[in-house]
Amino acid sequence: MNKSSLLGDVINYLEQIQERVKMLKEEEEVQSTNQDLESVVLEKKAQPLTEDGDRSSHEFSGATSGQKLPEIEARLCDGSVVFKIRCEKQKGVIMKIITEIENMNLTVANTSVSPFGTLAHAITITAEMEKDFDMTLENIVNGLRLVLQMA
Repeated sequence: MNKSSLLGDVINYLEQIQERVKMLKEEEEVQSTNQDLESVVLEKKAQPLTEDGDRSSHEFSGATSGQKLPEIEARLCDGSVVFKIRCEKQKGVIMKIITEIENMNLTVANTSVSPFGTLAHAITITAEMEKDFDMTLENIVNGLRLVLQMA
């Protein structure tokens, strides 16, 4: 082999490698866009409670007089769902939420409950999807809302 043919082969090989790198970068971009977070926030804000349990005169947007709806946020990423729930303090409400989540073919991995003022809970729950999970985030949030309305 002479130097010119060897140099030509090296140039062709470098061009192939550059093309392969370009394809891999494009493939990586497509995969990263497909793995973006999916999230659903369905909330109806009610009038805040005062210390003695009466509704105050302040209204949040979307509130209807007399409604006691919780705020529920759900985010999905790589088979995990994170719930952020703010609801009125009621006996057994946390257990009802966890039971409902597990009935939806989700396995609760972590739960955090904090007081949100003196009359409400701030709840964060992380759950893993089971193999037979087939619900949308909107359906999950609506199911939790129903459970909390019945509580």
